Amino acid sequence: MAIVINGSGTVTGLAVGGLPDGTVDEGTLATDAVTAAKIPASLENTFVSGRKNLIINGDFSVNQRGTAATTGGTYLTADRFKAGATNVTFQTVANDRDLSISNMLKVTSHTNGYGVIVQPIEDVHTASGKNITLSFWAKTSDFSSFRLEMSQNFGSGGSTAVEILNNTTYFSVPDSNWNQYTATIAIPSISGKTIGTGSHLNIVFGSNSGTSGGIAYYSEVQVELGSTATDFEHRSYGEELALCKRYFHKLGGGANKSICSAWAPSTAEIAMQVYLPAEMRTTPSVSWFNTGASMAFRYCGNNSTAFTPSSCASLTLNELTENGGSIWFGGFSHGQANNGVGEIRCGSGVTNYLEFDSEL
Repeated sequence: MAIVINGSGTVTGLAVGGLPDGTVDEGTLATDAVTAAKIPASLENTFVSGRKNLIINGDFSVNQRGTAATTGGTYLTADRFKAGATNVTFQTVANDRDLSISNMLKVTSHTNGYGVIVQPIEDVHTASGKNITLSFWAKTSDFSSFRLEMSQNFGSGGSTAVEILNNTTYFSVPDSNWNQYTATIAIPSISGKTIGTGSHLNIVFGSNSGTSGGIAYYSEVQVELGSTATDFEHRSYGEELALCKRYFHKLGGGANKSICSAWAPSTAEIAMQVYLPAEMRTTPSVSWFNTGASMAFRYCGNNSTAFTPSSCASLTLNELTENGGSIWFGGFSHGQANNGVGEIRCGSGVTNYLEFDSEL
């Protein structure tokens, strides 16, 4: 027979699990003991396995667009985070809160723009009808409060967006030191809603005022299911980068670096064949970074023709999908016979690349 012990450590009785000869079946004993000593739900909820952080790049480790101060109202530096208004400056700088994390985000607001940061979490099914908990670390000496907004966006062709919360002074800033801010929010069910393409759960938080020059720093942003803020989830740089490349990818590099293979459909066109390293969220838009930079189409025999992306009269996405395809440039003469093959290279002393964008 096997003895069953309850959560308080007292014997509650005898369980069927003994062997016919009266010896103890240790496997049954272990199973029965674990079942009886059930962890209370309030404590069990704090044990989270698997990937819990719904925020991508919450440690600001991935910066495909660069780390320098950049102003605008869209995706600027740290991947997956965008400014909530125009005239807001983002800059990724060394973390001075937790030295085990390399980066933090510096956000400077301006007169006409709140200093909020935004991340749309793909797929409005996320957390439908459940509680989520947002947590982040921040410090500022310029603001007395942070705002918090959440909404469900049902995408193109979907139902009207649902505003969950819009509170301009949700978080009170107690002092100018690093403080952790947490909020548990009930997400409405999407039952009865029409889901279109590009649906997402939108998270907005940060400096409420449009004060010119106001600065706030952010670290360890996390959104997780449940009503408890747990320790920040550390993912490897490789994992974080792969997650980011679903939404943004750049192809290219520094001086004299090859970008990709190419061929000449005609004497006035270049076609590039691109294979993306990760399947993107949707067919991406494509643009050149540094359009005035000197490039080269180097073809067989090591001959080359210089050009700049801005000199190309057209850019055609030919059968481009979420996984890649061909991109044609036209409107300039390179002198290579039809169907000549080669590569596209960056020029001497310049950095250039193609940007593939399928952000929400």
